[in-house]
Amino acid sequence: MEKDGEEQGESRGERQALVARALGIGCVMVVLGFFSVGMVGVLVGRIYSWVSGCRYEPGLPACNWTAFAGWGGLIGAVTLPALVVGRLVWPRRGATPSNHTNDVR
Repeated sequence: MEKDGEEQGESRGERQALVARALGIGCVMVVLGFFSVGMVGVLVGRIYSWVSGCRYEPGLPACNWTAFAGWGGLIGAVTLPALVVGRLVWPRRGATPSNHTNDVR
C-alpha cells in the first residue's frame, strides 16, 4: 500500500517539474514571439506601404508601423509559446505511457 503513495508522489513531482519547465520556457517564448513576429509585422507594414503608395517619414520603416508591429507582436506572443509548450507537453502520436517520458534531466 505504501508503494502506491510513493508512486503517486513521484508522479506528482514529475508533473510539477514538467509544469515548471513549461512555464519557464513559455515565458521566454512570449518575449521571443513578441519581438520576432513583431518584426515580421513591420515587414508586412512596409510591403503594405509600398503597395498602397503611402509616403512615410524618413527614418521610419513604414506608414503606421506601430500598428503592424503591435498586432504582429501580439500574435507572436500568443502563438509561439502555445506551439512550443504544446510540443513539449503533448505526447507524441503512437506513444504509450510506458515509452513516453518527459525527462527533466
